[in-house]
Amino acid sequence: MLKKTLLIGIPVVVVLALVAAIVVPPRLMHSSAIEARAVGVWQETDSSQAFKLAIHTNPGAAEGVAYTVTYPRSFKVPFPASLSGDQILIWGENTDDIMWTVAYNEKTDTLTVTRPNGSETHTLKRIADREAPAPKWLHKQARMMARQGKATQAWWTKTTLEQALRAVEPGHWQKPSAKNRRSTYLLIMRGAFTPWSYPAEPGPAPVAWGFEVIDPTTHLVNESGGTNSPPNTGGLDLHEIDLTSLPGG
Repeated sequence: MLKKTLLIGIPVVVVLALVAAIVVPPRLMHSSAIEARAVGVWQETDSSQAFKLAIHTNPGAAEGVAYTVTYPRSFKVPFPASLSGDQILIWGENTDDIMWTVAYNEKTDTLTVTRPNGSETHTLKRIADREAPAPKWLHKQARMMARQGKATQAWWTKTTLEQALRAVEPGHWQKPSAKNRRSTYLLIMRGAFTPWSYPAEPGPAPVAWGFEVIDPTTHLVNESGGTNSPPNTGGLDLHEIDLTSLPGG
C-alpha cells in the first residue's frame, strides 16, 4: 500500500520541397539502435588500461531518454548522459559541458567514445555484466509490486538506506549514522500506483511512480511510497528489470 496542417492551391512539388527543407533538431531525433543497445557493460579494446564503461537507463529524468554512465577513465562516480540523435552525450559534473559522445556500430556491436574536440577516442566491446544479479526473493517482491501498481518499467539497486531515501524523498536528510549507512535494496517502478485505498468510496487518482525500501536480511519493506515526481536517481547504479521475465509473471 503506497503512502504517499492540406495545403490548397500549392503544387505537390512545392510541398515536397518544403518538407525536404525541414531540419529536425538533433535532440528530437531518436535512433532505436543506440537507445536500446547501448545499455550494458563495455570494455576498451584499444588501450592497455582497458577501462570499463557501464550505461544504465535513468528513470529519474524529467524528460527525454536519459542514462547514468560509469567510466573510470574520466570519473569515479556515475555521471548523467542523454540521448541526442544517434549519439549518447555524457555530461560533466555541472551538466553544461559534454565530456564524451558515444556512438554505436550495430554491425559490430561496439561503442566509440570520443571527446567533443576530437582529441581522444576509444572503441569498446560489449562484455558480460559480472555484477551479482538480483536475488530471487527480490524478483518475487518486484513481481508483487509490479502487479499492484500496474507497472510498465522497473529498476532495482543495492545502496545505503540514506541514499535510497534521498532518491525517493525530496529534501530527505539525516545525520550520518551506522543505521542510515546500512545496506538496503531499493525498488523503483513507473506505473499507476494508488497512494491509499478507501473501502467505501473511490480513492485518489493513481500516481506515476512507486518505490519500496527493503531490508536485505529480513526482506521486509521498511518504507514505501508513491508520487508523480520522478525519483532523484543520480549516483545510483540502477539495474532495469524485465517485468515480462519475472518468475511467475
